[in-house]
Amino acid sequence: MPDANPAFRNESLANGNKTAAPAAAAALATLTTPPAGYYQVEIWCGLSGTVATVDASNFQLQKGGTVVAVLAISGNGTGASTSNSATGPYRFFVNLDGNTTLTVNATATSTASSVYHCTMIATRLT
Repeated sequence: MPDANPAFRNESLANGNKTAAPAAAAALATLTTPPAGYYQVEIWCGLSGTVATVDASNFQLQKGGTVVAVLAISGNGTGASTSNSATGPYRFFVNLDGNTTLTVNATATSTASSVYHCTMIATRLT
């Protein structure tokens, strides 16, 4: 079905941040209430600094308060180490109602000397 308002179709919304030692549930990238529609969402995540096991897979995509997916970031995943890792793009398709925020959050409190990198791009398909 054609979009009644093609001005928003195929426009991309993006947000990215570098966050030092995020706390549990800290937002790493946020798209606040994108217009209603069906979106392709791509996410790139990375770690730098000194990381530990807790930092591996410590990223999650949330649609409002609902966890859509946990994103696997390896770092070194086995203990403290200096890491410069990046993973992505993770690709998801989501329906949004125009009132819901998309975020990538830390799931747990990170290592004190870690730095989290995250970029999220959402492209409206319909």
